[in-house]
Amino acid sequence: MRLTSFVLYLAPVSAFTIPKGQPDGVYEVSYVDGQEIHSHVEPSSGKALRAEGQTEDAQAKFKRVGVICGGDALTHGDTDKANRSLDAQCDNGAIVGGNLSYYSIVGCTVAYYCNFDFKYFYCYASSRQQASRDITGTCGAYKSGWTNPGTDSYGYENFCKSLGNNFCGHGRN
Repeated sequence: MRLTSFVLYLAPVSAFTIPKGQPDGVYEVSYVDGQEIHSHVEPSSGKALRAEGQTEDAQAKFKRVGVICGGDALTHGDTDKANRSLDAQCDNGAIVGGNLSYYSIVGCTVAYYCNFDFKYFYCYASSRQQASRDITGTCGAYKSGWTNPGTDSYGYENFCKSLGNNFCGHGRN
């Protein structure tokens, strides 16, 4: 896996904000010694994170508490590309460490997977796709929204607006 990391020095607040000028791509967000780290993850690198034999039936395992709508209209092409990039990262079960998040940005759209637990979870393209169907069914086509988090969550938003930096429970307006 090829990672390009850069560090943002922030006050000791549990918040994360996509850095200004962040190029399109897939990123992992973590905290090390109170510092927020956004690491660029090559889209194909997700294969190195796969657990052998790990599969998922999206209908059986994708049981969410609900959907929360953000209300922003999203650019169709950018939203589709951001979701496809996140799908490529998650594929058939990417291991996501405790309290880590993945996000994919294209233009002003951010698609994301959040792990709120201290232990690792798996993100799946099939679960992201089911989350998008649930969000679309609740919020409307190409409208921002996210699954109500339990231990993990999927969603997409317009990160160029202030609320778009407030996702994965770590953001701030």
